[in-house]
Amino acid sequence: DELRVHHPHRQRVGFADASSQEEEAHLSQAAMRVRTKMISLELYESSYPGDLERSLGRRERAAVRHIRAGEYDKAMGQQQEIIKDQKRHMSRGDNKYLLGISLHNLGVVRLLEGSNDEEAIELFREAAAAKKEAFGPEHPTVAESLDEIGIQYFAQNRQEEALETFQEAKRIRVQTLGAEHPKVALVDNNIGCVYFQMKRQDKALASFQTAKDILEDCMGSESTRSNLDLLHVAATLCNLGYMKFRSKHYEEATAVFEDALLVQQSVLGDSHQAIKDTLSNIALANAFHA
Repeated sequence: DELRVHHPHRQRVGFADASSQEEEAHLSQAAMRVRTKMISLELYESSYPGDLERSLGRRERAAVRHIRAGEYDKAMGQQQEIIKDQKRHMSRGDNKYLLGISLHNLGVVRLLEGSNDEEAIELFREAAAAKKEAFGPEHPTVAESLDEIGIQYFAQNRQEEALETFQEAKRIRVQTLGAEHPKVALVDNNIGCVYFQMKRQDKALASFQTAKDILEDCMGSESTRSNLDLLHVAATLCNLGYMKFRSKHYEEATAVFEDALLVQQSVLGDSHQAIKDTLSNIALANAFHA
């Protein structure tokens, strides 16, 4: 499987600083990416104990250990050796199918290491192409790499390219997983962030609302039981709450932020920075409502 450490590239809109009311999208800077990914790895392991040991090979496990230790150059070395071996023996075993996943993982490690985003984008493009050849162009795993490309475009303020890429990822997921699948909601959330940056506020609000509705319908199902999935729900709620605030629906914004807070606390406890940010947003929405 693709390294679970990469999973939540969650994009959020909202206040950089609640006291300044500054409107911006929270981009995934290198330091935040590292922190977010290490949190997600820990959450994954607590949700699925022992799964990494069972599902990954020896070299993949070594790469995860290096990531956990912050040794990204060594993790990249492991991934590059894996890819070299897979390309050398494409007809052997599952290498045809694993190559795209390994290229995707190398792109993730490059982002963690803080390399040039263009290098990562090229790796995700190669990954998507290899997956299309191995699995077919409509396979859900292709959408995973498209998501990562879209996120990097978003971070570079290439919003038209990001929107096109996210929409293609959504099309594949709707066709293969169904329109109500949680992964469709996640890409709806990212599409909402792009519309926000493009100042198309009505479309941003509609995208966040669609994502929220899908995730709420899925809550409690097998597909949204992990802590990672709950954090995706919380991020989408925060985005929707901010859009409600921005449209001066302060009471609705408070209610949505409070829902997000409950979800965040169930996963992160009370001292995490995300909890403090949401509490600040609740206080600000209440102040404007008063």
